[in-house]
Amino acid sequence: MNRREFINSALAAVCADAVFSRRTEAADNYPSKPIKIVVAYASGTVLDVWARRVADRLSKAVGQQVIVENKPGASGTIGATSVANASPDGYSLLYGGATELALAPSLFPNLPYENEKRFEPITRFTSGSAILVANPNLPVTSIQELIVYARSHPGVLKGGSPGTGTLVHLLLLALNHVAGIEVLHVPYKSGMQALTDVMAGHIDIMFDWTTSSRGFITAGKLRPLVIAGSERKPFIPQVPAATEFGWKDLDFWGWNAFMAPAKTPKHIVGFLHKTLLPILHSKDFEAEVALGAAEIVTTTPEELALFIAHEQKRYKELVRLTGVKLE
Repeated sequence: MNRREFINSALAAVCADAVFSRRTEAADNYPSKPIKIVVAYASGTVLDVWARRVADRLSKAVGQQVIVENKPGASGTIGATSVANASPDGYSLLYGGATELALAPSLFPNLPYENEKRFEPITRFTSGSAILVANPNLPVTSIQELIVYARSHPGVLKGGSPGTGTLVHLLLLALNHVAGIEVLHVPYKSGMQALTDVMAGHIDIMFDWTTSSRGFITAGKLRPLVIAGSERKPFIPQVPAATEFGWKDLDFWGWNAFMAPAKTPKHIVGFLHKTLLPILHSKDFEAEVALGAAEIVTTTPEELALFIAHEQKRYKELVRLTGVKLE
């Protein structure tokens, strides 16, 4: 190595050390500015409310403002894409769910992100069940009676969803398949719009989350028929679970998770994980989530990565069964 090469090599090493020092210093000061949590759901939904309450608690824990930004649409992929493209510095996080993280890769052939390449998992958040609800004036009181009615009135019943390609849409199609019935799908812009129309009698049934439908069920405004999954719910113990009928294609549930952009430094991911866990498992927050018949289920980042990969395989089979494909 000649003298010039030696000098250039030394300067490169000094510059690399300086960059590393600046990055380390910045990481040590994290967070030094507001953090943004992107919610892939509409404002005012139960999950949006939970995200904002977590944001309030997280803000107090880290001493910086934590902002929630709603970016719904396209089965949650709009919000997910925005975080996938964000700087990997810990200041843009995704509060995502099963639809955009596990279902979307099989639904969208040109999905602009891949979970394992574009996100760093932080922790799971909640786990909840979908439930088939009906307008109380529909002349059925059980899932068995609904099937009999639907078979004698083919193509008459209408079922709502928050939009084409959402999990509850695919559950409706799966119900058609396993029960041998024909319910017409009616997509809405939000789950609450669809649920309101079920209660008003404009449509007949829909799969909804227990988090948003429990109060209406208790008030008698919705009639519960079957729970998607394998477990009954304590607040409606008389309502059967889908697997009791052997309907494994309806053994799906909702879950949510916190994710960061890929290449976010591991110690920042670790800091967020360590800070979020006591917030999520605080007694008052767990009680609040339980009111929606859901539960807090946290994981390590590594466990979350494995969980999402497993869920992607299951949802791929659901997409194959229903035949839904989106552009």
